[in-house]
Amino acid sequence: MTSATDTEVTTDVATAARALLAGELVAFPTETVWGLGALATDPSAIAKTYAAKGRPRDNPLIVHVADVGAALTLFLEWPGRAAAEAILRAFAPGPITVVIPRPPSLPADVSAGLETVGLRIPSHHVAQALLRAVNAPVAAPSANVSGRPSPTTRDGVLASLEGKIPLVLDGPRGEIGLESTVVDCTGDVPTLLRAGAVFVEALREVVPTLEVVADGEALARSPGTRHRHYAPTCRVHLVSSEARGLPPGARYETSAYIGLSSPSKEEPFCLVRVCASAEHYAHELFEFMRHADDAGAALLVCEEVPVAGIGLALMDRLRRAADVASP
Repeated sequence: MTSATDTEVTTDVATAARALLAGELVAFPTETVWGLGALATDPSAIAKTYAAKGRPRDNPLIVHVADVGAALTLFLEWPGRAAAEAILRAFAPGPITVVIPRPPSLPADVSAGLETVGLRIPSHHVAQALLRAVNAPVAAPSANVSGRPSPTTRDGVLASLEGKIPLVLDGPRGEIGLESTVVDCTGDVPTLLRAGAVFVEALREVVPTLEVVADGEALARSPGTRHRHYAPTCRVHLVSSEARGLPPGARYETSAYIGLSSPSKEEPFCLVRVCASAEHYAHELFEFMRHADDAGAALLVCEEVPVAGIGLALMDRLRRAADVASP
């Protein structure tokens, strides 16, 4: 077991690439959240990923490659191939994941035994440099203990995984802050499984037949949705924009607040973040959850936002954190 003093932080891409190729785990930044990389063709490295995160073995990983050409080498012939390729060509590199039939070159471990696999091309320049240096697919779930908020900073990674992984490849924070949009392209009709920064409206301009599934179906088919997720240690309570106070019995001095509007009461929360837009809210959410835990908050009050654009993804993460079903 790696000890707390054994997690090295480096800015050297070559060092990180060598570690991955040697079967080690490396955390690295992407434009969405930080990923915990392992060589996707190495079952023993994948096993280390599940162990370090404490991730349930029925929760598949997303495989990252450097460009569309590398992605197409993993494509088989199947009915949804044209849709998957069209989505990648339109939105990748970027915060989009397509679920495709798993090729024989990728072990079943990477997709939790499923015959499908999520495939993504990150746009962050550090992730791009690392993937090009490795020149092989890299499996990378979010770099945090399973069930906790996904990290959007190096410090967030270390707070969750220091001593559990050998190496962190440092780099600037990504601009989005929420995990990628996931589209299932394994059948005749492409289907949105997880909302993200690539919106339904934009996807339908490329694949007009796109469908959106109910939560129950998505849980069985999408990485990162099978278990309660995105949750800080403190309890999460959602409030409308009209009523931005506390639930009965809660105390302001042990509660934190984040939203687009200022809290409705004058009593002081222990921590407050008022965001300028839904995009800013999405960018700040997971890091603010970590700060709320660090501040000893027992309750995190989160203002709801309209379910449009990034608001669809933001409300998905808030409801999962609060363990609230979608309407």
